[in-house]
Amino acid sequence: MLPFRRIQPVYVIDVAAAIVNSLKDDGTSMGKIYELGGPEIYTLHELVIITATFVAPTNKILNLHLRRKKEM
Repeated sequence: MLPFRRIQPVYVIDVAAAIVNSLKDDGTSMGKIYELGGPEIYTLHELVIITATFVAPTNKILNLHLRRKKEM
């Protein structure tokens, strides 16, 4: 379910620093894959609540469960 998918936000400056550092090394990072994520793990629902607290603290959050139609 999408609202309970785990998300690990990362600060864009940290991603930029990782890219710069990989370009400066002696080539050992060439061809490697780096999975970057921040220290906290949230669900989509938790991120909506956190964002709403800062952006629109007086608004209510509605839980809408949309179902996909089964393909024929």
